[in-house]
Amino acid sequence: MSKNAYNERRMKGIDDDRYHDSKASACLDRGHGRAYIRLPLSQVDEVTRLLDHHAIRHWVEENSISLNGGPYMSIINLGREGNAQTVQAILVDAR
Repeated sequence: MSKNAYNERRMKGIDDDRYHDSKASACLDRGHGRAYIRLPLSQVDEVTRLLDHHAIRHWVEENSISLNGGPYMSIINLGREGNAQTVQAILVDAR
């Protein structure tokens, strides 16, 4: 099994299309017990304002990456206490 396939199996995604589109989605990494949001860099400001408005603790990873010429993707960490289901509901309501 490739490392990428292994990592995808470890992930419990709230939005199954998170790898196929450019919308923000919350995930829970079962291996490390942390919730995070993977999203395009262009959406980071909007989503962090939304998290601030709902008083959800978070921090943005310093680096963003682009794979195969795709959009630059960022990670917003929600920490060990972050609730991926709650955050995903907030993201869906904001769409």
